[in-house]
Amino acid sequence: IMNTSYTEFEEARKLERPTLNDSKDFINVDMNSHGVTTANREHTVLKTTGLANCVAVVLYEPTKKIAGLFHVTIPLDVASLGIPLWQSVQEDIVALFLAMQRNGMVFEDRSNIRASLIGGQDSEELPSLIPVAQERLRQLGVSNIIIIEESGQDKKGNPKSIAIDAKDG
Repeated sequence: IMNTSYTEFEEARKLERPTLNDSKDFINVDMNSHGVTTANREHTVLKTTGLANCVAVVLYEPTKKIAGLFHVTIPLDVASLGIPLWQSVQEDIVALFLAMQRNGMVFEDRSNIRASLIGGQDSEELPSLIPVAQERLRQLGVSNIIIIEESGQDKKGNPKSIAIDAKDG
């Protein structure tokens, strides 16, 4: 696994990913999508549902009040495409960083970012994505990482939902 340079960020800017589906109260982030918002926007809350084996990568830059959320899933066709799982997850996290950068985050200030990795239910068939995501965040200079590696299900067995508000993280 290589370190990411500013040049890689510039190159990755060309990647386009699906992003947002607004509701009247929050921005819904679908599976394999990311969303970014700031405290001065109409919709300041990012929300995702359906975490089970998936991992929510939640980033918050408190100085500029920028929130980012990526709902990372294990692509079922990754093996057939010949793409290593870790590479797919790393690219997703870089895409989230770039979206936050386009919304005002300064690349050099990424050490201020607070990160949470939530979900990642391990199963016999699918590995947890949390170790890969954690390593990539560290490579990108994020050291404040909270891991909530519990079942991605609530007490009734339904996939969990999470949200972050850009006003207060």
